[in-house]
Amino acid sequence: MTRAIFAGALCVILAGEALGPGAGCGRQRSASEIILWHSYRGTEHEALKRLVRAFNDKERKRAKAFPGYIPARVRLLQISFDNLPNKITNAVPRGHGPDLFIFAHDRLGDWVSKGLLEPIGYWVAPAMARRFLPKTVGAFAMGQRLYGLPITYKSVALFYHSDLIRTPPTTTDDLLAQGRRFVANRGKGYYGLVYEATNTYFHAPWLFGFGGRFLTRCAAGDAPAGSCSRRRLPIHTPEAVKAMAFARLLAGKGGIVPPEVTGQLVTSLFIRKKAAMAISGPWFLSDLQAASKKRVLRVRVAPLPRMSGAGLRPAEPLLTVEGIFLSRHSRSRRMAFRVMRALTSDSAAEFRLRAARQLPPNVAVDRKLTDPRSDLHSPMLAAFRRQLDHARVTPRTPFMRVVWQPYKKALAAVIERGEDPDAALERAAGEIRRVLGSCLRRRQ
Repeated sequence: MTRAIFAGALCVILAGEALGPGAGCGRQRSASEIILWHSYRGTEHEALKRLVRAFNDKERKRAKAFPGYIPARVRLLQISFDNLPNKITNAVPRGHGPDLFIFAHDRLGDWVSKGLLEPIGYWVAPAMARRFLPKTVGAFAMGQRLYGLPITYKSVALFYHSDLIRTPPTTTDDLLAQGRRFVANRGKGYYGLVYEATNTYFHAPWLFGFGGRFLTRCAAGDAPAGSCSRRRLPIHTPEAVKAMAFARLLAGKGGIVPPEVTGQLVTSLFIRKKAAMAISGPWFLSDLQAASKKRVLRVRVAPLPRMSGAGLRPAEPLLTVEGIFLSRHSRSRRMAFRVMRALTSDSAAEFRLRAARQLPPNVAVDRKLTDPRSDLHSPMLAAFRRQLDHARVTPRTPFMRVVWQPYKKALAAVIERGEDPDAALERAAGEIRRVLGSCLRRRQ
């Protein structure tokens, strides 16, 4: 891969960016101090701080009770979400990075290829691995090795106003019918559904629902390099064309979705009941909670409907799993793993569910979430748990990052300008092949 492509298309170089105070650069620290970087804000940040405080207190008490025991002390550093992955990529090889960091699994392939992560399978016994829902812990496996432990997971699902939509649609035909009925009853300025239709991430459920893909198993990192046949990326396929035509039916001229939707517009239209349904993720719950203080909202969540035009296959959104990683350059890896184990325990997962509404990847806490008799039960979060059964783990390779923008341009051309899906996808496929061609040939 050329340097220009490596820097521009894969976006892994952050030039001239300072690491900021407390990053470990130019500062002496004891071997028992474990630095943890994260990008959490709001209630997620507060929950993490409280868990770390409790861990540090427990370690001090253990040291008092058992002479000779060396207590770990975790120190948190909050870094913006946009900057954190590039800081990891640049700081860790120079020994200025953290011992641990929390981020989504989709950078796994990039960080493994650069030798930044320590495999943790040596410490994770089968009984510990079984603590987690298989799909969530599996997101951190690559090349028969495990590189992280899950903290929470996220995907999109269907939000709806129960006073406007009595029964959530179970098929896409029903979705269209209910949306059209709502628009016909309310008139101009009202929409049956609102979601970011030209965003590749939000289009994924329809693509997978029709049986399409973004990457081959080899390119997605699900098969080892050298084991794949010379196949083109499955961007321009009959399944992908059908999915894009369906997106145009939803959001194109005469559809039930407004044109040129942004995340802010999704929130505004749905909260003001200008849209009967919305497609979004767990992060949308905080907006609804804030809005419910000013107006009455009767909102429910359901899994996405099945695809009427594809034999009732389920719509499958992309799944993002956030987890905790161990740096290969940590000077206290054994002690750092002690922290990982504590922060991903069942008790920690239950606390995060209560305090920050984070979906638990832990099997024991998941049972409580989905049990209507439990005080941890949440109908809204339980709907996201049901969606998990029909969600696709986001590819773990940097190749996926090259797909987002050309695919988004193709969606915009089809939905907003009425271009033929076949032509738009052919153009997107050509653009993606030009960028990734040499990289993919190395994986054959």
